[in-house]
Amino acid sequence: MNHEEKYRRIYEAKDYGELRGKDALLGIYESKDDYFYKLARRRAQIVMKYYNGGEVLDVCAGNGAYMYMLAPYIEKIFGIEFQKKAVEDLNAYFENNNVTNALEIEADARKIPFDDSTFAVSYCFSSLYDIPEFERVICEMTRVTQREGIVILDLGNKRSINSIISSYYTKTRGLPETTYLSDYEIDVLLKNCHIEPIEILHFQLFPYWGNHPSFLRFFCGKRMNHIMGKEINGRMLDEIISNFPFIKKYAFRRIVVCRNRCDI
Repeated sequence: MNHEEKYRRIYEAKDYGELRGKDALLGIYESKDDYFYKLARRRAQIVMKYYNGGEVLDVCAGNGAYMYMLAPYIEKIFGIEFQKKAVEDLNAYFENNNVTNALEIEADARKIPFDDSTFAVSYCFSSLYDIPEFERVICEMTRVTQREGIVILDLGNKRSINSIISSYYTKTRGLPETTYLSDYEIDVLLKNCHIEPIEILHFQLFPYWGNHPSFLRFFCGKRMNHIMGKEINGRMLDEIISNFPFIKKYAFRRIVVCRNRCDI
């Protein structure tokens, strides 16, 4: 079984969690105290910081939690997702909850089914490092985003504790390999895709998930999850520490906000 077949088999069977009530994320994460719950809300804030009107695209939208959070503040939002059931469930949820400006479409992120320069903002969270040929996804995001529009990427740093944890689970659980990058490789990637970084935010100094290998267990558990998820003036302790000089190069997650400089 090749990388893509393994990836599809796992993710087609994945339970994306249910959207429910006014707080879409509580169908996915354990509580509002969970680090990843807070990280998801922080991502939505980043999208809104750079949104100034127009249509928005969510690439690899999954169960549509970000679409649901953002829809009240955006003219129209589309999502693409390859898992058919997730698409059907989300669109039914939108219809039942009178969300009229959001639609998810079943599609391959490497062949986005929209015309050039359609969107003011496109983003992809927690997915690029899992996708074979992820550079094609970024180039497609660039193509469908307006020149001078915003492209927001969520990339993984290979020089991090999280990359060690991920590698362990890949080898021992038969998961698809993930692709994490060095800062130099990220710079090259952005240049190749003709997008210019205007802000890079660093997150996830420690993994906050899993429990192996055992010598890293202290950094993985719920205690560290809750400690680093504590908020100070609207920012998690993890975000504050992860963006310190000389420390940020070891944080796992880079949320890279880019200006589209590509001429179609």
